Amino acid sequence: PPSENDESLFLTFSLFLLGVLLMLMAYLYLSRPIVDEVFVMYHDGTLLAHQTRRLKPGMDDEILGGMLIALQNFVRDSFKDENFTVLRRMDFGERKLLVERKDDFFMAVVLSGKRAGNAAQRMLKVLDNIEEGYAPVLKEWDGDLEKVRGIRDETKPMFSRANPLDRLKGKEGEDDSV
Repeated sequence: PPSENDESLFLTFSLFLLGVLLMLMAYLYLSRPIVDEVFVMYHDGTLLAHQTRRLKPGMDDEILGGMLIALQNFVRDSFKDENFTVLRRMDFGERKLLVERKDDFFMAVVLSGKRAGNAAQRMLKVLDNIEEGYAPVLKEWDGDLEKVRGIRDETKPMFSRANPLDRLKGKEGEDDSV
């Protein structure tokens, strides 16, 4: 039969594991990345939509679009041997620039935080929604920004801070939100 000492040791170890689990969950919750900027650009660098968390944008949107295209071209030209070379992530301090693309357009997101979390998956979901709603327009787009005005609204889910527990729910099929 188990002794009182064994039961006490089991209880202590269980409480320790519970404490570690709670600290890990608190870390994941508190270190969620914050989306600062979202840019959606046509494949030639033309800005289709921009949203920012800040009151005043710090950089001219068109300059950033041109810079991202120049960086993409530099990466592609510099690594010609690679099968598929696209800049997907760039870190600078506690900020990250993530880039995901479709055939006719791409999205760049500036994040604050130590980690990127599930931002890339959320970006792909938003890009899928944009593609679903605007693919015919973007295939033969003539530069008229009125035709793509609604794309800005499609990027709003990027600004909601995902709760790490939502991912567990999503795996169970309870939550399918972005």
